Amino acid sequence: MRSLPVGDTLVRAWAFAGRRVLPLLGVSWLAAVFYGLVSAYFLTRLSGAMLVWPRPDAGSFNNFALFYLFCIIVVTAFANAALALPMTREALEPGDEWRSAYFVIARREWALFANLLLLYVIVIGMVSAIAFAGGVGIAVSLPMIGHDGVWQGIALAPVMTGVLAFIAIATGLFLATRFGFFLAPIAVAEPPARLLQSWSLSSGNFWRLLAIGLALFVPIVVLSLAMDWALFGAQFSDSVSALLSPSHDKTPLFQMIQAHAGTIAAIWAGALLLLNAIFAGASANAYEQAEHGVERVSAREYVGISEPAYAMAAAPAALRLVTQDMPRTEPQFAKAESTIMPAAPVAAEVSAAPVALEDVAMKDVEPVVEMPALKAMDATAPEAEAPALKEAVKAEAAIASPDAEPPVENNVEPVVTALPEEEPLADHKDALPAMDPMNHAAPAEPDPSGVPEATPLPSFVKTQPSPAREPSEAA
Repeated sequence: MRSLPVGDTLVRAWAFAGRRVLPLLGVSWLAAVFYGLVSAYFLTRLSGAMLVWPRPDAGSFNNFALFYLFCIIVVTAFANAALALPMTREALEPGDEWRSAYFVIARREWALFANLLLLYVIVIGMVSAIAFAGGVGIAVSLPMIGHDGVWQGIALAPVMTGVLAFIAIATGLFLATRFGFFLAPIAVAEPPARLLQSWSLSSGNFWRLLAIGLALFVPIVVLSLAMDWALFGAQFSDSVSALLSPSHDKTPLFQMIQAHAGTIAAIWAGALLLLNAIFAGASANAYEQAEHGVERVSAREYVGISEPAYAMAAAPAALRLVTQDMPRTEPQFAKAESTIMPAAPVAAEVSAAPVALEDVAMKDVEPVVEMPALKAMDATAPEAEAPALKEAVKAEAAIASPDAEPPVENNVEPVVTALPEEEPLADHKDALPAMDPMNHAAPAEPDPSGVPEATPLPSFVKTQPSPAREPSEAA
């Protein structure tokens, strides 16, 4: 966090309060009047409880007085929330128009009120705990020192009390500065208000923030006390003298409060309004400077998201070089294995090459069936293999001339052996249409003539023309 300029912040705070007098009065006077009326009521009840009901000693609070004191603390926190939020908004987001009356208690005000009340409880609780523990320690240690608490001519009781008061006040100032300085700007800029975020923003600038807070708070307190002394005169002086006496008698103080509760409440309300006005300018200016020096992790931070790869993206060049010479395979389906698609087997090659008409007449040309099985037959083959060879010759002749009737030998019906039909390559794709990524067409219907047709190859298989064949020899 960057260092805050103390002098510049104080100048901007007072300049803001002086430059925006009418807008600040418009958004604060109703809340100040409310605080003054309620404070006057509880001050009257508090002073009456302290003067009428018996107390353990002159400097103690009874149970009723403690309850009214707690009510005054709650009302002060509520009024602070109602005053600080619109004033800080004027400092952070100044508007061209100003309101003649404004008193709103909404979600932000309730959140700020809850955090302020919690802050008061923390500060008062810690200060009270330190004072109680220190008082017990002083009461136990003084008799152990002996000589009525005098050591080398120095009375230790006032010294120990002063040290204890300093520790308690320092603790309260530390907690109030760290937790409370940025509460109102956070409630305006990043609602709701949070004590821990205020603690984080004040990190590294505690002494500067403490100096700013004291420079704003102390003059207002001095001005309020001066107005009390100017209005109440000797009665105010008697009250202060009784408080500073060894007995710490509070009776003159509560008598003055009982007599002038309304006036005291009005002075408190005016002081609270002025303090919130100048503090709004200081805290808003400090918040704007602290925001640039603090690394904040929030939902606004950009987080990079990887882009998805498209399914039809082109393969890398290295992968294409590796796979271009590999044989194409049939896509894998359920209960089917990938197999390399061989070319359709040729049972017998029939020469259909035309013969030149000018050389030989068509009537003199007869198709000759090439019989590879006969050419491959060895003349010395055993007689046991002769029937198998004859059957092969008949089958080849049937394929070459399907319309010719088979010869009849010895009045015995010939046995015609039908060639097995090839299983269509895409026969299983009709059963599983959803699993066919290549969207193949359904297999063609078989020819009713009984002649098997060549199975069409899938669209992704590229065919090349067969090399030119020599004409078959004529008989």
